[in-house]
Amino acid sequence: MPACSNFSSNGITETPCRNPTDVQMAGIFRPHLNVGGFMDCRVLLLAVAVFFAGIDENVFIGILPGVSSSLAVDPSTAGQLTTVFSFAYGITALVVSSLPGQWATKRMLLAAMLAFMASNLIAALSPDFAFLLVSRVLMAACCALIAMQATRFAAELVPPEARGKAIGIIFMGISGSIVLGVPIGIEIERHHGWRAIFVAVTVSGLPLTWALWHRIPKGFAVKMPARPAGWRSSMQQPLLLAQLVSITMIGAHFTLFAYLAPYISSAFGAGGRLLTFAFLCFGTAGVAGAYLGGWCSDRFGRARALLLSPTLYLLSYLGIWLVQQSTAGFLVCLALWGCLSWTVSPVVQAFLLDASPKDAARSVGTNMAAMHFGVAAGGALGGAVLHWFGPGWLPAAGSALAAVASVLAFCATQSAIVREPPGLRERG
Repeated sequence: MPACSNFSSNGITETPCRNPTDVQMAGIFRPHLNVGGFMDCRVLLLAVAVFFAGIDENVFIGILPGVSSSLAVDPSTAGQLTTVFSFAYGITALVVSSLPGQWATKRMLLAAMLAFMASNLIAALSPDFAFLLVSRVLMAACCALIAMQATRFAAELVPPEARGKAIGIIFMGISGSIVLGVPIGIEIERHHGWRAIFVAVTVSGLPLTWALWHRIPKGFAVKMPARPAGWRSSMQQPLLLAQLVSITMIGAHFTLFAYLAPYISSAFGAGGRLLTFAFLCFGTAGVAGAYLGGWCSDRFGRARALLLSPTLYLLSYLGIWLVQQSTAGFLVCLALWGCLSWTVSPVVQAFLLDASPKDAARSVGTNMAAMHFGVAAGGALGGAVLHWFGPGWLPAAGSALAAVASVLAFCATQSAIVREPPGLRERG
């Protein structure tokens, strides 16, 4: 029986090949099913899993007023549901990436999906704010496992010169959750209450878990070192600086984004349909941004993309601050802001993977942790600004953090020696 060796050079282990005409194995071993010339079909399934995780992460942003009213807490307090989620997500990512042995396996992925659905059911049944907060911790841990495994698989399933785009596809799952998940969540909350959202996610997760079980071969796993590299390697320049770019830029983003609903209501005196449309504009642009970040990383190089992402994002943030009195101008700037905000995650991840190839397992965990510590920091800062100064000052606070991210990106690129894949060097 011949062995499947399509991915062995990239770090993927698989069970032996079966007869492609075998009905029971049909659709499982199809490593050459491509999208856009490079994408394995299983990467798309993993992106869908990340999509559902993204709904859990982001949906509270759109339903914050309704949740705070239902649980009798003020919006700044309810906003900490996002902060606590992100902090728990970051801690989980750090702990898991430190574990010896294999954690990116089919068995772990399916276990994470089952626990993910259970955490959504617990959230739907939460009797009060404290119980919901605890359920968010469990939910965050499951989402971290799902996203880390999806990112790690995607990076190994494609050639090095397409790695940025593959990672971008995974992050499109998160941004796609804002395009569809948040607006749909807002409408579900308006008609059936916020608890119905988590019931819907639980039910929707069932066929996805079945598809992952059916399509991913038994024994599918990413090869990892028996003992991960020490933390010191991740704390060296330019790796530390790149991770600080993630923290500060995503922190800048969530300073406003975590409180976008009250900001829009305050700035334009409207909610409902305008709020749904604003999140739709943001999310649509965000999907493009996630892919754009990966494409730019592959096309222009990791260092150039790392420098461009926060710099252009800062300019878009300043645009939002300057058009607070124009609904049309705000929506245009919001779309641009949303697009650029999603470029940073695939850009930084590709930069880390190429700057330290031997520490790939650790870099996925540290970048995921950095991203969500940034979310937690931004949510906390935004909550303080909202409480003490009002929603009108949220863009100013976010712009200040975005400026810090731009400076850190410049420092990272000056100290970086990134091993660009051959395909990138050939394109110049």
